Amino acid sequence: MGNTVVGSWTRTLAVVAVLLLAFLVVAVLALTGRLGDLRYANVPLIHPYPSAAMKIQLSDEAPEIGPVPAGGGGGVAEAQLDRLSNILKTFNEMFGNIQWADADRIRQLVSEEIPGRVAADKAYRNAQANSDKDNARIEHDKALGRVMTSLLKDDTELFKQFSDNESFRKWLLETVFALTYQPPISDTPLRS
Repeated sequence: MGNTVVGSWTRTLAVVAVLLLAFLVVAVLALTGRLGDLRYANVPLIHPYPSAAMKIQLSDEAPEIGPVPAGGGGGVAEAQLDRLSNILKTFNEMFGNIQWADADRIRQLVSEEIPGRVAADKAYRNAQANSDKDNARIEHDKALGRVMTSLLKDDTELFKQFSDNESFRKWLLETVFALTYQPPISDTPLRS
């Protein structure tokens, strides 16, 4: 009977040690912000389609590529130029009284560079492709904040206006979102 008690206590301590270890792993993941990132757990229920099982087969037929359509050469579309000129017009009407050290640079930042950098933001692009407009808007606002923070070093006046001037901040949020938001192209269901 003495062996039964010792074996029982050993098993109990082993189970407690495993549970404590699992709790510590969850706590570490929670503290590092990776608790929601289940890529680290290789469980078939989480990854029902392993990448090794997905193979793309191409046909053995000789592929044929059609000719490039004629016309419609490069350059900026007229609608886009009109949109940019309207943005600059609105910007000048609303914020023309601000004494910018380099007004041309600010116009270029507001109409081209900032929207381009926001549109290139990986998290924002992911939200556009896989989420609804409201979630894309939330991620857009975060992306614009990241872009504006990166501009802080070189363009402190622009950042100061973004931080201190509520009407400028709202206008820039609306304008950059309008320039960068592209709803998902397909009608496929959203991934969660």
